[in-house]
Amino acid sequence: FNAVRIQTGAVAEFRELQMGEPLATVQPEAWEETADGVVVFLPQRVTRTRNVPVRVVFGTSVFTFAQTFETEVFDSDGDDLPQAVRPGDASVDISTNNLRVLAVESQTKVISNMRLTRSVFTPNSDGINDALQIDYDLFKIVGLVSARLGIYNLAGERLTTVDLGDQSAGPQRVQWDGRDRGGRVLPPGIYVAEIAVESESGTFRQMASIGVAY
Repeated sequence: FNAVRIQTGAVAEFRELQMGEPLATVQPEAWEETADGVVVFLPQRVTRTRNVPVRVVFGTSVFTFAQTFETEVFDSDGDDLPQAVRPGDASVDISTNNLRVLAVESQTKVISNMRLTRSVFTPNSDGINDALQIDYDLFKIVGLVSARLGIYNLAGERLTTVDLGDQSAGPQRVQWDGRDRGGRVLPPGIYVAEIAVESESGTFRQMASIGVAY
């Protein structure tokens, strides 16, 4: 094989490739950072006669207490199916023999990193900035949870609720068209967007202020 694919369930950042005995940093032929992992192409093919250790160093986010990184190796120039990497003792230099990774840092929030594409948008149907995109991350979620988007005025009155369906741990993205529950475009002003999720351990919320202008 000459390529390693690691599926992390989130965006991964490639940092370093090491090969050989002893392990030494080498320049990969190429690498691809995907929405759910990373693929690294080796500068030299690993074969039965040249079976050298390979170490891929990367960074990613773990959205649950534990995450299994599904990994496979394959020949990018061949038609054979990829071969799954199984947990086990690679060598005495490796301190773990598991593909399951535990979160080192404790994430206390269930909803985190709420981000808006812009603080002010103009839902006037001119094709420019007509919708507001909201990105956020869900942590410590096991299975699926019900999520919703609520829009409030500064007096605390809920103007609309958007059912976001069932969501799982990881990055999420939703959009709002600037309309209330009756389908009317809201007048210019400052509003509050709230992401809320319902889980077995309670309801969790995060808010951000948004502006509507024309």
